[in-house]
Amino acid sequence: MIARGFAFASLLGVFAFAACGGDDGSTSTGSGGSGGSGTGGAGSGGTAGDASATGGTGTGGTGTGGTAGTGTGGTGTGGAGTGGTGTGNCGLCPGGLPFCDPATNLCVECANDGHCAGNGVCDQATKQCVECSADKDCPTGQKCAPSKPCNNACGDGGATCGGGNPVCDNGVCVECSSDTQCANTGNPFCNTTTKSCVDCKTNTDCTQAGQSQCTSTGQCVQCVSDANCQNGQKCNTVTNDCVECLTNANCPTGQSCSPGGECQPTCTSNANCTQGGQPVCNTQAGICVECVSNTDCTDQGTPACVAATGRCEECTADTDCKDTQKPHCLTGEYKCSECNASSQCPTGEVCIDGECQGN
Repeated sequence: MIARGFAFASLLGVFAFAACGGDDGSTSTGSGGSGGSGTGGAGSGGTAGDASATGGTGTGGTGTGGTAGTGTGGTGTGGAGTGGTGTGNCGLCPGGLPFCDPATNLCVECANDGHCAGNGVCDQATKQCVECSADKDCPTGQKCAPSKPCNNACGDGGATCGGGNPVCDNGVCVECSSDTQCANTGNPFCNTTTKSCVDCKTNTDCTQAGQSQCTSTGQCVQCVSDANCQNGQKCNTVTNDCVECLTNANCPTGQSCSPGGECQPTCTSNANCTQGGQPVCNTQAGICVECVSNTDCTDQGTPACVAATGRCEECTADTDCKDTQKPHCLTGEYKCSECNASSQCPTGEVCIDGECQGN
């Protein structure tokens, strides 16, 4: 039925175009007679442009929904449709990475600042929610550190620095400015870009089995590209794990890529979902999930369904959090916490991983 409707709409578009007396980007000369009527067809992926003809005494037909006037002779110019904009093809995204980045088709923590509502801003380099990207994002008297938390401003000698950021570097308190300041932190190297103590600077610093690659942020991980994976696996460059698939295109016919990066049989109804913990078929994605709505979440501890991930979580909004000690739903983590932003903490404290801590 959809195919017939599309063909009929396209046929109407052809008639409307013919009534206008011209094709796209060219002109033709009429030889008298009356203008016809027609309906502009929709461009594939976008909106149909206007197709009009100006007669000697009347006006030709317009685009979608327009009716041709009556005219004699004249020339007509056909209008071109405008292509639509894609939204990415991630399928369902796992918990903690609930949004699809249309530029890479990978699940990420955020693609824009709106995805970090109440939890800072979106770092476009890492696609992670951070407390700040510039000093203007921080409370008065604080600056945005290179590792992107808001820290105290400081003067020469680091007199105002302490705690986890004991070093004064260019007017802001940071964790380190050299390796020697990381000796007792468990992360022996100082990333001089982020001013934080990290696992590694190069791959040779990564000695743990299965964690042989050093990322640009100084973490030892399994992979940074497909070349680091074996047996045809793909590298999820957000989680830096080797997985069976990133999209449905990576799976055999009849299978779909799950949020966890595994190819599994495509489902069409709940009857196809017999594995424990995933009893519901998301018919749009063709995969078995825990839930598609709150009614599928029967555990009182996880009553909220995150549609993007197909998982039951503790919360999706502050209204789901009934504990007065943990009134805020932590963005991307879907758990009730003390805070979701430093503005929700007492003066002088910052929000770190959902807890208000002294700076």
